[in-house]
Amino acid sequence: MTRIILITLLLFFTNAARGDVLPEQTLVLANRESTDSMVLAFYYMKTRGIPDKNLISLPLGKEEEISWDKFSNTLWNPLLDKLVKSGWMSGNLVKNTDKAGRSRLRNPTNKVGYLVLCKDVPLRIEEDSQYNDHAPASPPPAQFIRTVAAVDSELATLAMPAARITSFVPNPLFAPSGTLPASARQSVMHVARLDGPTLDDCRKLVENAVLAERRGLSGRAYVDIGGPHAQGDAWLRETATLLRKTGFDLTTEENRGMLLDYDKRADAPAFYFGWYAAHIAGRFADPKLRFVPGAIALHIHSFSASTLRSTSRGWAGPLVARGATTTFGNVAEPYLELTTIPPLFLAFVLNGAQVGEAYVASTPVWSWQTILIGDPLYKPTLFTFKQQLEGIENASDSEYNLHGGTYVSLRYANLLLARNKFSEAQTVLAGALRRHPSLPLSFALAQIAKYPSLAWDSHDKTAQADIGLLIEIAHYLKENSLEHDATELYALILKRDASLPSPIRKRLREEYDALLANLEARVRNISPKKAEEK
Repeated sequence: MTRIILITLLLFFTNAARGDVLPEQTLVLANRESTDSMVLAFYYMKTRGIPDKNLISLPLGKEEEISWDKFSNTLWNPLLDKLVKSGWMSGNLVKNTDKAGRSRLRNPTNKVGYLVLCKDVPLRIEEDSQYNDHAPASPPPAQFIRTVAAVDSELATLAMPAARITSFVPNPLFAPSGTLPASARQSVMHVARLDGPTLDDCRKLVENAVLAERRGLSGRAYVDIGGPHAQGDAWLRETATLLRKTGFDLTTEENRGMLLDYDKRADAPAFYFGWYAAHIAGRFADPKLRFVPGAIALHIHSFSASTLRSTSRGWAGPLVARGATTTFGNVAEPYLELTTIPPLFLAFVLNGAQVGEAYVASTPVWSWQTILIGDPLYKPTLFTFKQQLEGIENASDSEYNLHGGTYVSLRYANLLLARNKFSEAQTVLAGALRRHPSLPLSFALAQIAKYPSLAWDSHDKTAQADIGLLIEIAHYLKENSLEHDATELYALILKRDASLPSPIRKRLREEYDALLANLEARVRNISPKKAEEK
């Protein structure tokens, strides 16, 4: 690769100095009545080097949803008591509990960096109108007179001197300007969750975070725009713009009401942001699909995390089951403006923040419905883009794709293209393709070169390639009048993927038949129209 060009580009990817939370500042909360929860806690602490004394275990039952009474008496109060006795929090205990029986500290101090909840810690506190505590003289808007809440979001208020049960509490660390107010940090308990359908899924949340920090996050980005509200679409367009500016190869879907369907590309997903379906659907519903290690995924929906124990219901659990390393969700209706803001979260992450800090800075309220799933210590930019480029230059052939070589090269080429350095981008792709042939590289080079053809059939792994990528290449070949190559690729697609949804297979079959008719007509040296008449 051209190192002179590289130096000018790397300034953007240099990590700013930050006060990251350390493992020794991280507390782990496990459910003593769940073997999976305890096993996961020990695994996480060993992997991250968290001291044994930072483990808190409580008997919390097996239900995902619990009552306010159970939340107060089995989780909130015992946890607060342990935090005070161990010196993580201090303050004067308020004499009277709140309406749900929760104790509070007056003038609290908080030394906890992150509080990490492990699988089978309860997820949601049920709606119960008897705990409404809004001021009768100035009630919140009717839609916010609710007591249902995410356990995680409620625990975020542990270090606040007071917080109502009804409605939500503004987040003093919400940072829409992009600057974290460090002076207010201790007022919010930074809560994250390691949770998902299976214990192995949960282990992967930790394992893949560490792996991405060692090798760097590489892959493609997918943004699914076109939901029911303009604000959400605006957020996702901003998200796509950020990803594009940082060079990630990007696929977007902007048809209203449609998700990325089975004919859309989904190779090496490192980022996925979309909305608005109740349950996982489209390409990401494919149980064979796997996110790359370190991937960040979010699907905006009111009930995306109403359960984390299913691989098909909602989005948060299913995304974890497919290998997402960081995701988010809502346990109940949050209303769009009060959920985590995707482009703000992404901006903090790309600027060098740990996901735990980025989540806190991009979530406007607590005592509400949102949760963060994943290791809050995870820092996606810890292994810099400069190191990724140097790594693939020095990697052996067997190591190249372990370090995401194809997609690191694509990202570098995209950054060059954004600076109108077309010949340099072409050189980067051609060099990478010579050393490590791959369909994504070959396709990208064909799109920016002066010639439209690509040797798609020369790659050993074409038959196993992402089906959406193959369909995209087939369309490209057809549009560039390479009917013979396109016909062969259509035939391979139709033969390989009998599981494609019927409407997509039908459309591909029609396109294939039309190509065959054109080729037959050309062989006969007569127009398709005359061939049809005969």
